[in-house]
Amino acid sequence: GALRTPRSLDYFLDVLHAAQVGNTGLLAEALTGWYRDPLLLNEGYYYAVECGEEVPFDDPDAIRATLDDLPPELRPGFENDILTELAICAVWGLADPDPVEDQPVRSDVPALVIAGEFDPITPPYWGQMAAETLTTSYLFTFPGLGHGVTDYDLCPLDIIAAFLAEPDEPPPAGCVDGMGSLLR
Repeated sequence: GALRTPRSLDYFLDVLHAAQVGNTGLLAEALTGWYRDPLLLNEGYYYAVECGEEVPFDDPDAIRATLDDLPPELRPGFENDILTELAICAVWGLADPDPVEDQPVRSDVPALVIAGEFDPITPPYWGQMAAETLTTSYLFTFPGLGHGVTDYDLCPLDIIAAFLAEPDEPPPAGCVDGMGSLLR
């Protein structure tokens, strides 16, 4: 996590320098933050969700058909990933989920749906699908960003703060226009 971006590398070097001159407060704060870093705890959470809410509803025949449609050069990598996930879920030990877990959430509670334009993990169209069944939702796709939009730009944080302050009002979105996409 500490070396993911130039911004976090600068912070990491600041923490090391502060510790070197006797200020260990930043180091304690950084270590506590890194301990809670989602990237470090990500796999357990990922498999808890996948094994509890997704894999039980997967259709093995549809998976096989999708794999068979791939170019032969790509098939082994995807097949290995899928088989690994199925093996992990087999030993994860979760009870069979309630069928409602495979249904879209429907709600009129205000919801903020955010996505990065280039997010390969939770792609923007997932946010669009979620927003369709959340009647009071505000959907934002942030240009030029991938997964973890709050890690790389202040605009998503500003929109989140505005939403939390007034969830019944659309958050101001002017900052999104100023972000620009890598593809424009």
